Amino acid sequence: MSVSALISLLVVAIAQQSPTITAQISSGWCSPNIANVRGNVTVTCIGVDPRALKRLNFELNQKNLQLADKIRKSNEWAKKYKELEARLSQAGDDSLLSRQAEEYLREGELEKAGTILDQILGREEKEIDQVAANHYNRALLFELQFRPLDALSHLKIAYQYRPQQVKYGEEYSHVLLNQNDFDRAEPVLLATLDNARHLATANPAVYQPDLAKTLNLLAVVYDQTQRLKEAEAAFQEALGIYRELAKKNPTTYQRDVAETLNNLAILYRNTQRLKEAETAYQEALDIDRELAKENPAVYQPHLAKTLNNLAVLYRDAQRLKEAEAVFQEALNIFRQLAKANPAAYQLFVATTLSNLAVVYDQTQRLEEAEAAYQEALGIDRELATFRRKKISKSSEFRAISGA
Repeated sequence: MSVSALISLLVVAIAQQSPTITAQISSGWCSPNIANVRGNVTVTCIGVDPRALKRLNFELNQKNLQLADKIRKSNEWAKKYKELEARLSQAGDDSLLSRQAEEYLREGELEKAGTILDQILGREEKEIDQVAANHYNRALLFELQFRPLDALSHLKIAYQYRPQQVKYGEEYSHVLLNQNDFDRAEPVLLATLDNARHLATANPAVYQPDLAKTLNLLAVVYDQTQRLKEAEAAFQEALGIYRELAKKNPTTYQRDVAETLNNLAILYRNTQRLKEAETAYQEALDIDRELAKENPAVYQPHLAKTLNNLAVLYRDAQRLKEAEAVFQEALNIFRQLAKANPAAYQLFVATTLSNLAVVYDQTQRLEEAEAAYQEALGIDRELATFRRKKISKSSEFRAISGA
């Protein structure tokens, strides 16, 4: 299983012909506000200059992405765009050049902005703090262009110049993890974790979230290298931090608690600790239910995915009546979501139908199993341009909070 699959919520899809998209609703910075369109869609993002959006859409349309992945990448792009815009606006060095780079960024002229930052880098090699900051900025710009390998060299320099800057270590290791480069990522994460611990002790309000994020990233390395005890310890420590943060700011951090619980539950299930897995899933489910009541548009997808994971646990433990009820609840939520945003959620409908069909088959309800499989197959045939990705033998959805 790739690190990319761990970093984001995972889905299952089959490559076929894309259906007509009737309407779109999405959360986050970006959304494809379209109606009755086939093929490429135009993504809009809150707070991003329309000129820069043209560049984003151009880059996205060069890639063979399903709509759900396009929205996810757009949200990541918008976040980095806004961070870089703010950093350039606040830059105190070579203010004229920084303003020029900022304007090029807003125009979507990313290569020209990069040239300006390269000029600043050439002038400031002796100004270590600013050099590190500018290399970090340059890396973010490459990430906005979906060029992570080019970003890596600048992140490496930023980290080498100022390894005590937690954000440099986090981003450097994050990109390394996305390249499955565990050997290089681990020492960076260990050093960054030490820095984050020290900073969090002196200023917990500012650095506790960084500490939890670094622990989550390190847990990914441990999980992928089959050091499950170390992975569990890192997830548990991150969970403890998120619990404390959520007491003071539940709106921001309760979802991180739920995601970390979900990941722990998968680890418990994979090590046959089914009681602990169920407890973790149930707590995550309680959180997701409350969040979905307050903001269903944002949190219902998370609720449905947690329901699916709990149902998988029940099914594999032969608690088939409970599994069926929970799969049905997840399916009902995904069906409602798919009515508003079919391209993003029909594949979840198909996955849950397939999971439910297994339950029907195991309880000798063969007609119902066939009907569920047939409906899932029909959806897969409609989703012509989507590819079904194998996420795990149990069809669980996993995410790493804060990553």
